[in-house]
Amino acid sequence: MELRTRDLGVRLGQRQVLDDVSAIFAPGRITVLLGPNGAGKSSLLKSLVGLIPGQSGDVLLNRRPLRVLSMRDRARAMAYLAQDPVVHWNLIGRDLVALGRLPHRGAFGGPSRADMVAVDRALADTGTQDFADRPVHSLSGGERARLLLARMRASRNGFWRTNRWPAWIPRTRSICCACSAARPTVGQGCCWCCMI
Repeated sequence: MELRTRDLGVRLGQRQVLDDVSAIFAPGRITVLLGPNGAGKSSLLKSLVGLIPGQSGDVLLNRRPLRVLSMRDRARAMAYLAQDPVVHWNLIGRDLVALGRLPHRGAFGGPSRADMVAVDRALADTGTQDFADRPVHSLSGGERARLLLARMRASRNGFWRTNRWPAWIPRTRSICCACSAARPTVGQGCCWCCMI
C-alpha cells in the first residue's frame, strides 16, 4: 500500500495551514514529521486519514483519491492515534484493543478467531498483557497509551499515524520510542508516520 499527497492545500478558518504539499509515505518506512508548533504537522496527519478535507490537491491511497473511499475502507487501511486520545467507556483492556478489529467484521458479527489472535498478538507485542483484564480507567495515562498503541497494532492496517508521540515520553526519547514501536510492523510492509 502506498499513501501520497499531491499538491495538498488545507485551510483552517481563514488560515492556510498547508500549501502545495506533495509527499510519498511508502510501505516499509517510518516517517517522522518534525517542526515547530503551528507548522501544520497535525493538519497533515489529519488530512492523511481524512479527518479534515483538503481545499486543493489530493490524498491518494494506492493511487485512489481518499475522498472516494468509504469510511470502512479507510479504517481497514489506516489507523490513527490522536494527540490527546480519550477513552470514554471504562472497558477492560482487551476490549479496548479489540476495537481495532471493528472495520474487519461484518455489521452484526462478533469477533472471529482471527480477531482474537490479532488482539492477543497486539497485547503481546506491546507488553500490555497484564492490562488485558483491567478496567481502562484504573490504568495510568502511560498504560492507557500503550493499550491504544496495541489497538492500532490489532487493526493490522498498512498505514499507521500517531499525532504527536504521547506527552509522557520525554521529547528527547520520542524518536527512539516511535521507531521501536514501529519496527516490527515496518518489516511487514507497514508505513508509520509519527509527529514529534
